[in-house]
Amino acid sequence: MDCKKMFALASALPAFAFATTVESANTLGVMKVTSAYADTIIAVPWVECGTGDSVKVKDLVKTANLNDGSYLYYWTKDSYEEGEGGAVSTSGLSAFELKNGAWEGVAISTVGNPNNATAGSDTAGVPRGTAVLLHRNTGTHELTEPFYVYGQVDDASATAPQTTIAKGVNLIASPLTSDLDVNEFFTEAKGAADGDMIVAPKGNIRETFTYYASVGKWMQFVKDASKRYECKVDMGHGFWYIRNGDEDMTISWE
Repeated sequence: MDCKKMFALASALPAFAFATTVESANTLGVMKVTSAYADTIIAVPWVECGTGDSVKVKDLVKTANLNDGSYLYYWTKDSYEEGEGGAVSTSGLSAFELKNGAWEGVAISTVGNPNNATAGSDTAGVPRGTAVLLHRNTGTHELTEPFYVYGQVDDASATAPQTTIAKGVNLIASPLTSDLDVNEFFTEAKGAADGDMIVAPKGNIRETFTYYASVGKWMQFVKDASKRYECKVDMGHGFWYIRNGDEDMTISWE
């Protein structure tokens, strides 16, 4: 796992999104998202319209109010293998570039660029409970303008959405309409393992939470010791989950 690259990404891609609330079963709609930053980690709260499958990356973020030259990234996890010097993740980013008002898969390869990526696939989907990365280019549209996420929310479903967290780096987000209390949600009973880490970008900083099995708690290192167990991720924000445990952990968002 290339932690240096991952931490560069976490620092470069803050999440700061607010969304309207949708209240009905099987609703098709457009969700307005506002962000104070050029780079935003966006939670995937919905599914593909009509089918209920994972929403396609290129269909998730509408192009209104976005300038050509903007990029949309999704995280792919191909394999995780043990090698010399420890475990090595061969996962990475795939990207779309906004060209002439449409998302087009592009490969990005620049020396020193933490956002290097393979070309995005038109058929690639992102499940509810994961996240994507949006970089907005400057131009006619300002960062103060909202952008829009499209999909279907199925409140009538009896099955809560699930996210599988595999060993190594995972890009996920809670699809729930509330802040995420890490200590209440990612418990040992649900599979949290000693040394698991969460990196949650917030503005120009990143909050890092680590799970310690010896105390059964997630902790962050802050000057105020009374706040070391206050590990929370704001509603609508994506985050990196670095899984140290060997077995996959499946989270049911309920």
